[in-house]
Amino acid sequence: MKKSYIVAAISSFAIGISGVLGLHASAASVPDEQWNLPINAPGQDMAELIGLKIANAASGIDQPSYLVGDSVGNNQNIDKTICSSINDQPCKNSVKDFYLAYLAPCSSTITINCISSVSAVDPSGKEFPGQYVKNFPSAGSNDYPGDENVNLPAGSSPSVWKIPGVSHGGNEDNYLLRYSLQGGADKGANFSAYSIQASLFPFTTITGNYHVPHLVDANHPTDTCLQNNYKCGFGSAINGDSNQLSAACVSFEVGYCALRQAFPSGYRFRIVAKIGNSPTGWFHGRFASPLVTLTPTGSATTLSVEASPVLVPAVGAIIKQADETPEMRNFYGRNPMGKGISFGQLSPNGISNYLSMPEPSDSGVFNEFSLWSSIFKDKATATQSEWSFRTLQLNGEGNRCINDPSKLVGVVATNAMMYSGGAPGFNAGEGSLDYKVGAPHYSSNGDVFKGSYDLQLRSDVARCLYNFSNAPVKATISISNETGDSNIATTIFTEDKDSGWMHMSASNFTFSNPTLKIKFTQDAPVAVPTPSPSATPTPSSTPSPVATTPTQTAVAQPVAKKITITCVKGKTIKTVAAVKPTCPAGYKKK
Repeated sequence: MKKSYIVAAISSFAIGISGVLGLHASAASVPDEQWNLPINAPGQDMAELIGLKIANAASGIDQPSYLVGDSVGNNQNIDKTICSSINDQPCKNSVKDFYLAYLAPCSSTITINCISSVSAVDPSGKEFPGQYVKNFPSAGSNDYPGDENVNLPAGSSPSVWKIPGVSHGGNEDNYLLRYSLQGGADKGANFSAYSIQASLFPFTTITGNYHVPHLVDANHPTDTCLQNNYKCGFGSAINGDSNQLSAACVSFEVGYCALRQAFPSGYRFRIVAKIGNSPTGWFHGRFASPLVTLTPTGSATTLSVEASPVLVPAVGAIIKQADETPEMRNFYGRNPMGKGISFGQLSPNGISNYLSMPEPSDSGVFNEFSLWSSIFKDKATATQSEWSFRTLQLNGEGNRCINDPSKLVGVVATNAMMYSGGAPGFNAGEGSLDYKVGAPHYSSNGDVFKGSYDLQLRSDVARCLYNFSNAPVKATISISNETGDSNIATTIFTEDKDSGWMHMSASNFTFSNPTLKIKFTQDAPVAVPTPSPSATPTPSSTPSPVATTPTQTAVAQPVAKKITITCVKGKTIKTVAAVKPTCPAGYKKK
């Protein structure tokens, strides 16, 4: 995979021609995977700054495994208390229990909710099996034992896998896997996982003043809680190094950081896990050409995900609030609060520095990114290689076929910096599945950034949307920008009847904010023509009802042409052939 570089300031900032507090060269350039937008750097205190950072990167790095008991059952952090096991007092007396568990490798003692294998596949199809090495950290601060009898996963820590022969950008063959389940259970019930999140990272190890993330609650308070004499709510705390590279760490051990590196070119990666309850809904992936399979295996479901890593753009900049455009000032206001952080000391005017960090899937991220267009100039600050997927949290609204909560419906994947926050939406007016994406037009190295989009959809879902029969289905993929202009791309559609999945992909299209549309069609059933009866001569001995007088000649009456229509009732399809055909009761004409 192509590797690009940027330059980043670790210890100093400077004012550029445009007034942007920009990133400038330090001792050496770093890979894009290690890019970060430095905050709390010298000169930033009391400077009245504002910044924007949009980066997919790893999420939840400061969140270790945990098991908590909720004394009220309302899912409020103030009522949650950390448990060391399911039999610990807070969980024994709880109304509901919740967990987040990084899955351990499968073993003789852990047979479900575990990692079966990690491997790489080269272009020829040769598989390179990974070897489990260790956990990183060796133990999490809040690890807990699982209980397979109630489908509670063991809470472990991210695992390290060595894939011999597959060296990454750091010239090593170690990969860190963060594969987590999140779920819960009412008192006395079995646990269910309602969310899956997995990220694979090539990495190297560096040393520093690093610490293992830990959790706090009323029984494990922070110094601030103690000093101010108030009840600590459930949450996470981390004591990391001030080194700016800590933001590029994908896991921490005492004294060590797993430093992110670039994926190698040409390989696909496959992760297989055994899950206690089958995933449902939708997956969103940061990868390309995914192949996702679910296989029942006794009391568990084997989930196999194979895909290619992708390059994903990221942007970031910090400017003085005095240099905001009127549109930015109206959007952020004075001392803005949102999905970001305040940093540094307040200015003499009582104004804090603020960094906005919207999620790439937030509904307002497209608009916020456009406010900074004059600063970013349609170019990514970094272009980072990624391989990850997660379940989408759907609200149950919209088309019933797409939002079926009883099974895995589909997988949507893109390398766009910004994307629609849920599953593709069904546009009833156009009869298409729509998905909006967005990114800068140029990569961090100045090349035109090329997009990828993949949709793996259950065949029965597509037929449900359109009331199609089991006959073959066709699909067309179109890409248009905000003005309606079409976008040239390579598109592929296949349907595997054995597996029951459709695969659609579009690649090599350009940005900034295109909408991808997929339309399905199916040829109408071909009606068998009914022969028309020919005219029968009238015997001379029998008077013809037509020939009533000697001057008239017997004429064969024209036969009315039959018309064939298609009628549907749910998934049932019937064809009716008649002179004036009508659909049977309960059917509608298609």
